[in-house]
Amino acid sequence: MREVVGREHVLHKPEDLLVYELDGTIDRSLPEAVVFPANTAEVQGIVRACNALDVPVTPRGAGTGLSGG
Repeated sequence: MREVVGREHVLHKPEDLLVYELDGTIDRSLPEAVVFPANTAEVQGIVRACNALDVPVTPRGAGTGLSGG
């Protein structure tokens, strides 16, 4: 991911990931990483890399949703 978006746009430390483990529901799941793409090309690169490694991708908006997604 760092090669696609740059080191400064990837979170991987547990303390940085805590705020991304939940949304407006009660379900919690700590992600392995959080990536902040800046454009469509970076999103494509992330999806391609994850697909090649069989890593699931879960898009996230503001995290205020109540539908668990």
